[in-house]
Amino acid sequence: MEYTEKERLMLVDIKREISQNSKKLIENIDNIVTFSSTRYCNDITEILSKVSTLSSYAKPDFELSSINDIIAYMMMLANIVGRGKKDNRLSELKALTYMFVSAINSIQFDFQKKRFSINLKEIKLGNINLSKLI
Repeated sequence: MEYTEKERLMLVDIKREISQNSKKLIENIDNIVTFSSTRYCNDITEILSKVSTLSSYAKPDFELSSINDIIAYMMMLANIVGRGKKDNRLSELKALTYMFVSAINSIQFDFQKKRFSINLKEIKLGNINLSKLI
């Protein structure tokens, strides 16, 4: 299936929205103790929703299920940090968030005549290769 110019522009616009939401997530991470983890979790959910929309256009299918565990863990950490627990979990949450944002924003489009594919650059933090988790 060949994509129309309108569809291509919509996909690029979604990528731009993911970038904006990612910036908002990073900007608000230090406020998670002051406010609540709900904002953080909502921001991640919004980003994943947009990535899911992108992946529905990808061929071969872009599988998001492998990221679910790390997202669930990030949301659990956000809940702990949001309740004011001071056990260095905020540093861990920040590191995971930066890795997540880097991976999600490294999505590249490859529009070809009959398909659209999503490519992720390799992103590593120490021994963890986040692009393999996604």
